[in-house]
Amino acid sequence: MSERPLVDAFVDGQIDRRTFIRRMAAVGVSVAAAGSLAEALRPDAAGARGRGGHRGASSVPNPTVVGPIPSSVAPGDPAHDYPFLSTQFDLQRYGYVEEEFFIEGTADRYAVATGQLTTATPVDGGHPYRTRIVVRRPKDRRRFNGTAVVEWYNVTVGFDVEANWFRYHEEILRAGFAWVGVSAQRVGVNYLRTWSPTRYGTLDVTEGGAIVNDALAWDVYSQALQAIRHPRGVDPLGNLKVRRVIADGESSSAAKLTQYYNAIHPTAGLADAFILNGAPEPNLLVRTDLETPAFKLLTETDVAVIGHAQNRQADSDVLRTWEVTGTSHADFDMIGVDWLTPTAPGVNPVQFRDTGTFQAPSCDFPTLARTPFKYVYHAVLHHVDRWIRTGKRPPHAPPLEAASVGPGPRDAILARDEFGIARGGIRLSAVDAPIATNASPNGPGFFCSIFGQYVPFDEATLDRLYPSHGAYVTKVARVVHRNLRDGYLLPRDAVTLLREAARSDIGR
Repeated sequence: MSERPLVDAFVDGQIDRRTFIRRMAAVGVSVAAAGSLAEALRPDAAGARGRGGHRGASSVPNPTVVGPIPSSVAPGDPAHDYPFLSTQFDLQRYGYVEEEFFIEGTADRYAVATGQLTTATPVDGGHPYRTRIVVRRPKDRRRFNGTAVVEWYNVTVGFDVEANWFRYHEEILRAGFAWVGVSAQRVGVNYLRTWSPTRYGTLDVTEGGAIVNDALAWDVYSQALQAIRHPRGVDPLGNLKVRRVIADGESSSAAKLTQYYNAIHPTAGLADAFILNGAPEPNLLVRTDLETPAFKLLTETDVAVIGHAQNRQADSDVLRTWEVTGTSHADFDMIGVDWLTPTAPGVNPVQFRDTGTFQAPSCDFPTLARTPFKYVYHAVLHHVDRWIRTGKRPPHAPPLEAASVGPGPRDAILARDEFGIARGGIRLSAVDAPIATNASPNGPGFFCSIFGQYVPFDEATLDRLYPSHGAYVTKVARVVHRNLRDGYLLPRDAVTLLREAARSDIGR
């Protein structure tokens, strides 16, 4: 079909906006030009573009939503008829509920290249799928702040992990966000089928094994966003009206979302902003020609070990990057050290409950940095939500200082002080009023490097640094005040840090 019949078909409503752009691209028209033409021809088909680039309801199919899926047993029961990795945190205390839904439909197949910085077009369509989403939301719509944070499940360890939820759940719950986890990738979905054939046996994102990669994941995630943003039939958010959507992912899922931002979002347009937490090379660069805000939140590991030192991008009207000192790609709040207590923090307690395994590699130094990266993440949620609502951009932040940067992703060496604490970056009290070395380097091997290190100071060092308890509390207070002023901490977290310092034994 040539351009003129396509235009006529679109104007007459015979084809939707998504099909129009795809077919125009197929005859040699750029996606950007096709999108602009679509908006000029039929503004109603595109919807009102907000600050975040949301384009309306028509361009992505709306899946069928089934649920909420009932659970016949409590989490931990060997029957496994409950949501995998059902949260250990007390949602009821905050007036929240956890519910699981299945979404199904037909998805387009995309071939998105590694490092791709251009808009993708579907290879083909019509591929049936069925997957799950997990929703944690306020029961009372008056508690809802209007924003849904939609996390692409991380599958690095072979099953779905809500890596970011473990870091920012406190702010989600106290600030009234809704949280949704999306099982988009075949590794995670296939594990669910094995873990509970009764509950998850009908899930499939491979068309019965015919698709051997994640070619459907891009459209599956888009359709999950569509179901959240413009529900038809069963509303997975209950009686909540979603006004804003933040797409969110950590590590490998941040890499997927970086690809999604670059290649899929320009035509899907259903997210108002993206938080990309530690996407590894080579999928860590974002396009500079889009209007949708993107926020890169990075640990020391991300800068020194997985490629960000070699691929820094300058802040802009739509991009912010924060690098946080004394942090590791996987830390205490994400992983946790107590896997035997069901309500302990981190993934380990629920992973052990549901799989009988836990994450505790044997490394040269004690693992899991204790610098509260989660508090910076809380501030990022606040800033990104405000960015969407008002257009007020988040503050800038200084980068970590590099002593040298080689060509490979693991060839950066950070400048460090006498304690091995990195210089530069966002500096919380854990590094500027230190009682331990919190840092990223560890070994042997890659997993030890991303688990970082936590080495408490000996008594002699503490006595030298803090001759009295008051000296320690005063130093912590100064650092906390600076970070609060600069926008890297929220007031409630600042109070927590001050209380912890006052109640400590340092300098006594």
